[in-house]
Amino acid sequence: MLIIGMVCHAGYVSRIIGYSREPQLDRFKAFVSESLGPAMIVKEEDLRTATRFAWDLGEPAGESESLKVAYWTQNYRGNKRDDPDRAALFMCSKCGALHIQPVSNKSVLCSHCKGD
Repeated sequence: MLIIGMVCHAGYVSRIIGYSREPQLDRFKAFVSESLGPAMIVKEEDLRTATRFAWDLGEPAGESESLKVAYWTQNYRGNKRDDPDRAALFMCSKCGALHIQPVSNKSVLCSHCKGD
């Protein structure tokens, strides 16, 4: 399974996506849950699945098999206006580690890189 994250310049992780040939939702959910830790719970409704075909990926039809896609979108949980101090998932701009911090925090570094 290939797992990628969509991250803005401030390190906010808006989406985590898992690609695989066979459905692996349990494995994907375990990865997301581990990344979030106990501060944020992954609910079934936070996860979505889809199938991508050759033409979705810019390949000629019939040239490649379909891919199963699982994704978790942090934005389903609300936005900054709802609760500016809510915990959210970020990626450190220095080491790439995933970490939880308040949405209102302006830091782009994890506690290890900040030296906390």
